[in-house]
Amino acid sequence: MTAATVVRRVLFTLAPIEIGLAVAIFAGATIPPPLRIAIAVLVLITVLVEISILAAKIHGLCRGGAGFRRATVQAGREVIGERLWGLISTEVGMFAALGRLVARRPNVPAGAQVFTSHRDLARLMWILVPLTVLESVVVHFLIRLLVPWPAVGIVVLILTVYGLLWVLGYVAGIAMNPHCLDDGTFLVRNGPRTCVSIPSEDIERVSPHNTEGLGLRPAFDDGSHTLSVPLVGRTNVAVTLRRPLHTQPLTEHREVRTVRFFVDDPREVVRHLRSAIDNVGESAPR
Repeated sequence: MTAATVVRRVLFTLAPIEIGLAVAIFAGATIPPPLRIAIAVLVLITVLVEISILAAKIHGLCRGGAGFRRATVQAGREVIGERLWGLISTEVGMFAALGRLVARRPNVPAGAQVFTSHRDLARLMWILVPLTVLESVVVHFLIRLLVPWPAVGIVVLILTVYGLLWVLGYVAGIAMNPHCLDDGTFLVRNGPRTCVSIPSEDIERVSPHNTEGLGLRPAFDDGSHTLSVPLVGRTNVAVTLRRPLHTQPLTEHREVRTVRFFVDDPREVVRHLRSAIDNVGESAPR
């Protein structure tokens, strides 16, 4: 068992205790000050040790020739853990996408052809956001009327605001990281974390292909080399490759021969990709 694993398990044990103490204090419970201080100090020390291990791992990978971004991702997965790192990177990516949305700076290379996939989500968001605000007002009023502890209303309000920001961040992550065709490479994306790079010369054919009932995350189909990058469980374009593509969309590294994804205008992306395939064929040496 590595030091990082020990520290991570200690942190996972102390964090719920710290959260429970915070809720108890908000609710008006009396907690002995020495106990509060001791747990807070233990959590702080554990976090600092975790950060120092992570920093040392990143430094070692950078000295080995890895770029800072790649080193950070690899170190985060090894030190913090695959699942927790995935949650952290997803949250950070979504809120970074909100910043890009406000600044109107999508994560797209200059001159790239963009293919959006967030249109239906944006329409749903315009319905969901007002309903969420109305619901929070009603719930807050009922809590003040029926619950004698003001802290409960504060906690519910914080969770409601965070949930609203999460929904906005999810939509922003899709909108600010669209599929794009740039300099002979097609990027299939699903938010800030997923990006599958497909060279145009590796594309054999592309066609509309509607599939529903998929999960919410990119995944490999059972018993095949097909990678589905769905949006709300749907894909509508399929790209078949001339040669296998080795990719790691989230955590699983496998060989891919077909990539399916969702886009707002499948006819447009099919037309542009077929044009890119034709251009590759014309420029190939005879």
